[in-house]
Amino acid sequence: MKKSFWKRLLSAILAASMLGSFAVPLAGAAEEEALTVTECKVSSLTDPLGIEGTPLFSWSAKSSRRDDGQSAYRLIVSTSEEDVKAGKGTVWDSGKVNSDKMLDVAYAGPALSTRTLYYWSVTVYSRKGEEATSPVARFSTGVGENEWTGEWIGYPQVKGELTLSGAKWIWLGNGAAFSSMPAGDEYFRFSFDVPADKTVSDFEVAFTADDSATVYLNGTEVGSVSLWNDGSFYRGADLVKTGRNTLAVKASNASVGNAGLVAKLKVSYSDGTSDTYQTDKTRSEEHTS
Repeated sequence: MKKSFWKRLLSAILAASMLGSFAVPLAGAAEEEALTVTECKVSSLTDPLGIEGTPLFSWSAKSSRRDDGQSAYRLIVSTSEEDVKAGKGTVWDSGKVNSDKMLDVAYAGPALSTRTLYYWSVTVYSRKGEEATSPVARFSTGVGENEWTGEWIGYPQVKGELTLSGAKWIWLGNGAAFSSMPAGDEYFRFSFDVPADKTVSDFEVAFTADDSATVYLNGTEVGSVSLWNDGSFYRGADLVKTGRNTLAVKASNASVGNAGLVAKLKVSYSDGTSDTYQTDKTRSEEHTS
């Protein structure tokens, strides 16, 4: 009798443990079947700022159920994150759209305001009757075409009458022909004097280089050029001083081939006179490394 009792008790314990071991995978399988919506983007970007044009919404919808997938969606947009969480599209509500499209769905609501932050989400409906809503995402619109109030910044690019006429191309290259210069940088320096009894009224320098160059006047960068056929021009007397002044150039040859620097500068004085200097030798004698 006792043996029979213990056998029945042991069988009950084993059965209970086996049922318990099956319970966890079954619960886990139910969770895996849930539809999920992730990777929400606007115009291929996550939470972009300052977008231009019509917003294009994209997302990813996945379900572990076999042969299941998106059959419809609903997009909502609002200026309030709380409204979107509550399912309210105060700016735009697409309504339920029967489509499996998840890439570049165009915004089709009222015109959006510039410089404004918007919140959005998408609810996805599956072919097997499930639905899921994405986390709230956001985007902001940029400045309107007629709202810019700033000014472009950069080197002073003032038109002048100075041209490169008469100036000659120069380079060092250790005696190599101008058409077969090695790649690398060359540094040029030219000094000029302003007499103590004269006042500078204007200073101009025109220059270009093959391939590029940066120009400094008394240690201050005043211009650059990156395409030899564009050229560059600087005008301004503020940096010119009485006595010795120095114009320095860092010129770069990007690859083996043609290389050169050509420049002309003009110092004008208040008495109507002027001094003009230009590159006029086949090699520069004033070179620093």
